[in-house]
Amino acid sequence: TFSFGGRETLSERDYVVATGVLLILLLVSMAIGIEQMIEGVTRLVRRKPGYETLNLFACLAAAGGAIYAIAAKNFSAGLPYCAAASMAVTAGLWGEKVHYRAFTETMKTATSASMPQGVVTEVAEEIGHIVTRKIPGRTGGFYNRLVSEDIAERVYRTASPILLVASVVLALYTGLSKGRYSDIPFYLAAILTAAAPLSASAAFAYPFSATARRLRKTGAAVAGWGGAEDLFTSDGVSVTDDDLFPTENIAISGVRVFDNVSPERAVRYTASMIAASGSGLAPLFTRLASRQGSTLMKVDDFTCYEGGIGGTIHGDRVFTGNAAFMKLMGIRIPPNLNLKNAAFTAVNKRLIAVFILEYVPVKSVQYALVALLRHKVRLFFAVRDFGIMPVMLEQKYKIPVDDVEYLPIRSSYELSDTERAQTGRVAALLAREGLLPFAEAVTGARRLRNTATAATVFSVLSAVVGLLIMFIISWIGGAVVSGAANLAFYMLAMFVAFLFIGGFAKYQA
Repeated sequence: TFSFGGRETLSERDYVVATGVLLILLLVSMAIGIEQMIEGVTRLVRRKPGYETLNLFACLAAAGGAIYAIAAKNFSAGLPYCAAASMAVTAGLWGEKVHYRAFTETMKTATSASMPQGVVTEVAEEIGHIVTRKIPGRTGGFYNRLVSEDIAERVYRTASPILLVASVVLALYTGLSKGRYSDIPFYLAAILTAAAPLSASAAFAYPFSATARRLRKTGAAVAGWGGAEDLFTSDGVSVTDDDLFPTENIAISGVRVFDNVSPERAVRYTASMIAASGSGLAPLFTRLASRQGSTLMKVDDFTCYEGGIGGTIHGDRVFTGNAAFMKLMGIRIPPNLNLKNAAFTAVNKRLIAVFILEYVPVKSVQYALVALLRHKVRLFFAVRDFGIMPVMLEQKYKIPVDDVEYLPIRSSYELSDTERAQTGRVAALLAREGLLPFAEAVTGARRLRNTATAATVFSVLSAVVGLLIMFIISWIGGAVVSGAANLAFYMLAMFVAFLFIGGFAKYQA
């Protein structure tokens, strides 16, 4: 098509040979993409036409135009549009390949862990926001969201019938109003082929594939368009103790036990209180008690406060918390022990022990927090560890605390409770522990949603513009000899531009 497109007018015999060869090659392309052709008919019968239907009619119109040109010996429009229609079929097959490759990458990530964590978006009534949080072992519904209809399918389900009808109407209008009745098949082929963009089948699949490959490196998998949309519309993410400081990054650097109190009793009381809170300090103090041969005791009347916790153990009223909490409860702290990172324990209003804590920041956590804030993701800190304070986080992770929302302590406990009834849908799965995979899933989903939306809009616009261009060319002076080559070049140029837009999904914004 490109070779003959720019030449002088060919002889009738050359036109017959060239048109016949192009027709045969188009039929071969249709045979290779027979499933796509059948899907186009099936969708039309079901009244849900898609890009397959556009490709089918483009091929039929191009083949019909070629057959008519040979039969009527009418080559006034130059070469037929078989090459452009064949490109649409080829691009459709490539889009399906990319689509299944994205599914493969996603499912490989999802099944790489024996017990992945589910990323769920649900309404947190305690704070009145839609919050994204992690639920260990929650995987139900992920696959259904993965295979749900994506944005390109939704848009082309509406755009395809409009483009088809508009193409037929414009072709008939041009031929009838200009009195060029014999050229109507050529107009129809040109306009219908232009209305079938090469990017239609990959409008969502291409950015999704790029996102799936990137997320797999960090152990995250997004449930397709449905998951990306859920994560995009969420008001923010819930960040817990373990997300900020994993247990292995917290240590007890010193212990002070006051007179008339045995170290075993001080450790046992403190460990029992912290274990009842379920904070990130619980494994640390549980191991400390276990090394001393102590067992945890039952805590009655457990109460959470801002900066500390309280409860009753064997009739003793026990408080554990930070220095500010102790002062608030009227418990005196020696001036030389007024430490910022420490756990104080008091029994019956009397201080019995101080545990000096050392929080070691994690580079991956800092990267994750910065990435979330860069993407304007709201952070809801649902922390139970009374030692994690805004000033400490600003010092350890160098993040602006103004962009972080600390929840009231009761809301923190409710939001971080993984045992409560979950109503939200699984939007992503995490095959690795830590905040980084969680952050990558959220930010990757947002990039995917934005990129796929832009790519789909561009794909439809390229179809509309191509349709109008071919209509204008036909209206002004009829199809010229180089029309087929120009249309193929236009479709390729729009496809290259689409690849540029869709490729942004793999980059960190």
